[in-house]
Amino acid sequence: MKPHVRDLLRQLVDELENHAKDYYDKAGQPAGHFYRLLLQIKVELGIHDGLFPITSVSRANIKQAFVGWDAHDAVCKRLDKMDDTEMACLAEKMADDYLNQLYWDSLRLIFVERFMRDEE
Repeated sequence: MKPHVRDLLRQLVDELENHAKDYYDKAGQPAGHFYRLLLQIKVELGIHDGLFPITSVSRANIKQAFVGWDAHDAVCKRLDKMDDTEMACLAEKMADDYLNQLYWDSLRLIFVERFMRDEE
């Protein structure tokens, strides 16, 4: 990609991010899903500033998580009623939970296992 095109795309994404922040702040809605999507776009365009997405959540993931549980049918019925805003809220809560509980330990463990073992 030509440098000037990359610069224009960066400006476009930054502008979109600024407008989205204003929108979500005024609407009082979680914006985590939007920022994760923007991050994926930035990674694809090579303008990610060193940030890389980790994961996502889908309705299929939720169904799979409850296979074998007594609540599986109720969960599937509730999922049929869930809109994208509710899914985005779930994703944001999961991201916060992961960051607060497992992220740093997992980061250290996986990094050492994957990238430091060869150095020893």
